[in-house]
Amino acid sequence: MKLKMKKLETKLQATEVEIYIINKVMEYRVAADLSKTKFSLELRLSESYVRRVESPNYAEKYNVNILNEAAKILGCRMADFMPDPFVQSDTVEEYINLHPRLKAKYERLEKERDEKTRKKLETEKTKRQRASKKGKAGEK
Repeated sequence: MKLKMKKLETKLQATEVEIYIINKVMEYRVAADLSKTKFSLELRLSESYVRRVESPNYAEKYNVNILNEAAKILGCRMADFMPDPFVQSDTVEEYINLHPRLKAKYERLEKERDEKTRKKLETEKTKRQRASKKGKAGEK
């Protein structure tokens, strides 16, 4: 059974590093002559798991536990699925932009942190002004 491999494109809702990993697992899976269904079952997951991971229509991704099992099944190391040494893009920023709820939460937390910092600076400024006034009053 000869399997056809089609590399994922960036239309997938995934970061550059996630796409790299998915393509590497796919490369090893195809080389091992495993269909998506067979590989899913070897991973002890639903038979559509790998199809969903490799599809741009689903948000499913491999996690480190699945990658560990995949490496065992495919006879390689987990590191073989990883870019060496890394991808250049800011994957945290990519990830946040791909997940609107997470982005909203991050922006809210950032706003709260900025507000706390602003209040702290205002409080310190007020304390300095009071101390300065007391110092001037004591000089008279």
